[in-house]
Amino acid sequence: MKYLIRVLLSLVLLLSLLPIDFTHATPSTVQQDTYISDSLSLPPTIVSPGSLQSNAQSSSTFYANGYRSGDELLFDWRYNRPGAKITRVEVTATIQYKKNAFDQNWTNIKTISFEYPGGQGSFAENQVEYHPTKEGTYRVKLTGLFRTTTGGESAGCVSNTVNYF
Repeated sequence: MKYLIRVLLSLVLLLSLLPIDFTHATPSTVQQDTYISDSLSLPPTIVSPGSLQSNAQSSSTFYANGYRSGDELLFDWRYNRPGAKITRVEVTATIQYKKNAFDQNWTNIKTISFEYPGGQGSFAENQVEYHPTKEGTYRVKLTGLFRTTTGGESAGCVSNTVNYF
């Protein structure tokens, strides 16, 4: 039994002396995670023209897809509400950053607002462009209010992550 304890203590001591640096992870060792933010995973809320506070649910979708094109990160987003005529789009896009996969929190680095009349169709789409200055993992968090001829709807989503190494 004493021998087993000595071996285990020796292994713990050996491992504690090894220099392990997780700050220089390469893209092959960083696992890409795609998930919806905890506060934005609820379905969109339909709002009436007068109150903007109804809790009825709709069949709309709001999503974003991020990717890298050269030294630029692009996040395409699209909101779709079948049967509706969108009259106004108000979207806030927050670009978020993590140095590496071991970081627990996202850091907000830039916010971009989109406000314009809707095209009277059942969807709205646009693109967020960003030129990163440092290596890391990026995503975009979107919140929006989409007004229609019959009311409006607030919605939110988070894009997939994009690595910039």
